[in-house]
Order: sequence, then C-alpha cells, then structure tokens
Amino acid sequence: MSDRILVWHRDDLRVRDNPALAAAAEDGDPLPVFVFDPRFYDSPRVSDGRLEFLHESLAQLDAAYGESGGGLALRHGDPRKLLRELLDSDSIDRLYLNATTTAGYARERDRDIAEWDGVTVFSEDGIVREGPSRENWREQAEAYFEAEPREPPESVDGPIPSSVTIDEIEAHYDVDSSKERRFRGGCRRARARLETFVGNIGDYVGGISPPAAAESRTSHLSAYFALGCLSLREAAQ
Repeated sequence: MSDRILVWHRDDLRVRDNPALAAAAEDGDPLPVFVFDPRFYDSPRVSDGRLEFLHESLAQLDAAYGESGGGLALRHGDPRKLLRELLDSDSIDRLYLNATTTAGYARERDRDIAEWDGVTVFSEDGIVREGPSRENWREQAEAYFEAEPREPPESVDGPIPSSVTIDEIEAHYDVDSSKERRFRGGCRRARARLETFVGNIGDYVGGISPPAAAESRTSHLSAYFALGCLSLREAAQ
C-alpha cells in the first residue's frame, strides 16, 4: 500500500512546478491541504481584497486538483495543531511542504513543523538558505531557472475531508472587499496575465516610469508570485 502523503499548501497555490507535490506523487499518494490560519485573518495588515484574491486562488487550485480526480482539503485553525493531529492519525504517513521566505510568526511556525518526524521540506527554488554565506548563489539560481519545471501529477486520490468552506470563512471573518477594481486570483488567471505581458513585452522598456504608462505596461504578476499561483521558473522560461 502506498504512503499517504499530506501536501501542505501555503504560498505555492499551484499544481504545476510544485516540488513538494511532485515528490509526493512519486513517493506515494498526495493529499493536498490548506489551513486557514486565524493569525493571518486577524492581522490588521491584511485587507479584504487580499483575502478574496487568496480565496479565488484556492478555488482554482481545488478545480485543478479536481481535473486529476482529487481535491483540496480545507481546514481552519492553528496549523501546528491541525497538522500534528493529521500526522498522528492512522490515515497519514508523511507531510511534505515547500520552503518559503516568510518571517516572524510564520517562520517560527514553519520551523517547528519542519522539525517533526515524517516531515520533508523542499527548497527547490534557487534560494541559498543554509550556511554562513551565500557563496555560489548565482550558480544555484541559474541551475533552478534552467531546469525543467515539475509536471503536475496525472492523478490524485480523493482528498481528506474538509472542515470548512471558503464561503464559511468569508462569513466568519466578514470578508467583503469594497474595491471596485482589483486583480482576481488563481493560477489560470496568472498564466493568462503572463501570456499577455510576454506578448507586449516590447512595450515594457521605457514604459514603466511614467505612472500612466506603467499601469498597462508592467506585468501585474507580483500578487500571483506572492501566493505561488505561478512559479518564477515558469515565468522566466
């Protein structure tokens, strides 16, 4: 019987070029999960527009898994507590996650989880994190950008049960953006925006300093990169 491997999504909301997911598919049966962390929702620095972007990205991620026969499990609470309970259960054998560059509370949370038995962290992003210096960082980054992107798994088993829905989270935290214009989240929208930018990339040089021109000539991809709807390697290639 194959190992059942929990894949914890945080800021890697995509199935393509996702090292932890690809490794889980090679090593066993991946079971993707996202945890709505109350610490993030209670932060005064997080706007409703940003939360709606996140929720749209999660909905598209779930749809992407659905195309492979699976789905994205959604949980709500302290990730350390919820993931510990899942890993201690008889239905989960291992936990895989991708390294990130977060700080503060999230960094401490992730470091705690990374020290558990059965947890593997994948750092396939070209960033030098360990050691006293960043010697050879250029070579490591170039190797990352030149390597073939990780393909999404052909099939994913049914998800572990969810304990909450996106609609319930929005109602619980009263998420309702008043912005009339905002970007919409999701990996499909990220790829569409990238294709548009690449098609008009000749307008980029000389068109990013004047504010009026910059509105239409910049890529507008930063929000998608921040949540990992699109990998930097995909965009560069």
